[in-house]
Amino acid sequence: PFLAKALEQTRKSSGNEHPRTLVSMGNLGSVLESLGDVDGAVALFEEAYDTSMRVFGKTHTETYYATLNLARLELRRKDFERAGPLFRQNYDTWNKAGGAKHPRTRAAQKELAVFLLNLQQHHRKRSEFTQAVTALEEARQHYITLVGAEHAAIQLCVEQYVKLYDAWHKAEPDQGHEESAAKWRAQLK
Repeated sequence: PFLAKALEQTRKSSGNEHPRTLVSMGNLGSVLESLGDVDGAVALFEEAYDTSMRVFGKTHTETYYATLNLARLELRRKDFERAGPLFRQNYDTWNKAGGAKHPRTRAAQKELAVFLLNLQQHHRKRSEFTQAVTALEEARQHYITLVGAEHAAIQLCVEQYVKLYDAWHKAEPDQGHEESAAKWRAQLK
């Protein structure tokens, strides 16, 4: 009730398009989601996203966070088709606006890599192995760019490759997938 009242007060005092209002929408949306009111959270996150895009454009801080809130929620809901374009939009926008070393670009790239790891697992569980390999390799490349080839995140990707090729071999024996699994397994530390 407190955050709902705070949002109501902020709307009255600052208007629906003010950054404080958008922050209040995000805060209340996060609380609603944690309480199980996903529909209420989606409504607030979508309103904040739509308003930020319309009023401030893609490269504004409020739009970055509004996009991230909505993308994360869609990922938690396993709506990969909705979440993917949002994560990519955030990364592409900040990469273009601020360059590869900009803090928001790097944060958006990390979020995109996490999304891709989740997408890979989703595809693997559905035996969509080619799509899983594509998502996993893109995630691995983002992590290499972010943290270097020796970081623990790369080992996580290697572990995922082993699981992926083991599952693929189980589903389609005698197709060479066990050799691929062995190649990745040899890279485990």
